[in-house]
Amino acid sequence: MKIRIKKIISVILGLLFLGFLAILPTLLIQSTVQGVRLAGKLKNLDNPKNKNQVQKPIASIEPIEKEEIFHFLPGSKVYALAAAEPMNQSTNDKNSNGERTPAAAIAEAMDAGAAVILTTCSGSGFSCDYSLSLAKLARENNLRLILVDDGYISHDRFADLLPYCAAVKIIFANDSSDFYRHAPDTFANYALDNISQARQSGKHLEIEWRLNPAVDSDNDINDLLMQLKNNFASDLILHFSAAENASSSTTILRQAVASAQQAGFKYVYADGPDFPNGENTFCPAAGNNSSGLFVAIKRQNDFLLQNNLTNGICPDGTAIPGIWK
Repeated sequence: MKIRIKKIISVILGLLFLGFLAILPTLLIQSTVQGVRLAGKLKNLDNPKNKNQVQKPIASIEPIEKEEIFHFLPGSKVYALAAAEPMNQSTNDKNSNGERTPAAAIAEAMDAGAAVILTTCSGSGFSCDYSLSLAKLARENNLRLILVDDGYISHDRFADLLPYCAAVKIIFANDSSDFYRHAPDTFANYALDNISQARQSGKHLEIEWRLNPAVDSDNDINDLLMQLKNNFASDLILHFSAAENASSSTTILRQAVASAQQAGFKYVYADGPDFPNGENTFCPAAGNNSSGLFVAIKRQNDFLLQNNLTNGICPDGTAIPGIWK
């Protein structure tokens, strides 16, 4: 009897150990990122001593995949800055305490070993001026800059920033009452114009589509997908996610991903338990499923696990759009 109990305990301990080994790679990756944060690389850059100074953006060091950028230097570290907004000062005022100027942000990014800087221009004059200064300094220091357009950059400011960017991410997020305030017709048309500018400039482009069941319908999604395909091409890189605080988003996410794939888009991404292969990149001939087909890049929880491409080239010689080195 005692021998039997010992065998059962041994089997249980063995299974627990195998389970631990299975999740160990993910734990190690996450602990590495958390270690970077704990080392002081995730900082709120506000200055509590003087509220008349600029509200500094929040900076973080992350794997680039965490920023929903999948086809640009996979596995590299990105120094990500949220948009900077002025508080109680005009856009021409200087930050007299000298903290977190664009030069300071560049220096911190380089010290952290980041290959990429990500900045968001949210429409205000100060925010876009800050992004432009940052972009110019990044180029001088051989750092690549990704510009995030969250729907509030005017076409003129967007055109000013483009020459200094290595890549652009445009966010669709039809979940705000003032979302259309810059567009003469609809936000979709406004965003499509900036997509067109980015494509014509030859910049790498990825699109993050934040869906909200409360305001997005299947017809709206399908109409916009057709506009994207008809005006551009099926090689657009689309990331689908749920808008913040959106409930019952699983159904609309599934429908959007299925619609994009049926429309012929080759690079469609979504994460979460409902999309076990939704972060993987497949060679175009393999389509957008994983039924025994070749996985070009494998990701999980926004972490790079495996890159089977050679400078962006599939084993059959097919090139996948992106910046790979």
